[in-house]
Amino acid sequence: AAYQAGAKCMIVITAPAPSHGKIADTVIAYEPFTALMKEADCWLDTGTMGWLYSDAFETVLATNPDIRYLLISNLDLDLLYKTFVYNYCDALVELCAQIKRMVDGASRIRVGCALGTDLEFEIEHRHVITVDIGNASVPGFFTLPALFNIVPRFGSCNGKLVMSAVYCDPWGLLDKPLTILIKDGKIIGTECENQADADSVMTWLAQWNEENIYKVAHTNLGLLAGVKGLCGEGILDERSWGTLNWGFGHVTPSEAPPNGNISKSHFDGMVLNGSIWIDEVPIMENGRFVHSVLAPLADAVIRHYEDSYKTQQ
Repeated sequence: AAYQAGAKCMIVITAPAPSHGKIADTVIAYEPFTALMKEADCWLDTGTMGWLYSDAFETVLATNPDIRYLLISNLDLDLLYKTFVYNYCDALVELCAQIKRMVDGASRIRVGCALGTDLEFEIEHRHVITVDIGNASVPGFFTLPALFNIVPRFGSCNGKLVMSAVYCDPWGLLDKPLTILIKDGKIIGTECENQADADSVMTWLAQWNEENIYKVAHTNLGLLAGVKGLCGEGILDERSWGTLNWGFGHVTPSEAPPNGNISKSHFDGMVLNGSIWIDEVPIMENGRFVHSVLAPLADAVIRHYEDSYKTQQ
């Protein structure tokens, strides 16, 4: 397909990285790979452990203004259709544009969920807001649709996040919700009815022997209409409709200038069926949009997905 589109395609194969983040550099031949990618137009990352946040990734994006990087991990063709083809529509474009206008004019966001999440943070307008909806027609860094991503003001997050899944290897879906306690933008503890899960997360964090792995990196709202609830596949769970995905650890300087949050690793946790207030204006309640402008657009996105899926079946 690449050749038919007029592209010259190369495939680079390595061993999988041990985990996500900068540890990917342990399997990357840095100098020849970055030299190659300085001349590339598109980089499709299909690794089981994507090279996102590696030194190689950051060098390529910093030195090649024409590159389009897209992380799809190792998803099969059916899931790629579900994320790209069935979901993309004008209503999704407008929904994300309306949310971005609201965030651009706001100073604070509060989030909650029925399980007990209650956290507030300040918006840092110097940080990049990423909206991934399946359109990679211009240079930049893209991931699978559909999500709306924010890097909060560092040090501003306070409260608790009650998570139904945690993706710091090797965990996934949790038998019991895990509460992560956050003060001044850093994890200060964990609580869970299953104490082993709470202890395991803290042990995983401690192994990196650094402060930055404890810091809030980003939060994103999942807007993939074809995925409801959590399935155990991290790259889909963080895009599940109405899910709030929270990342901790590494943030690139390009996402959060001037210095980012340099860390050896990165992990994510899922808050299912989130509620959101932007400057105390209710936007979403238990995973459903309630704002008068956003709710009709959200309904149109869901209808489009359902109609597209039925047609293809």
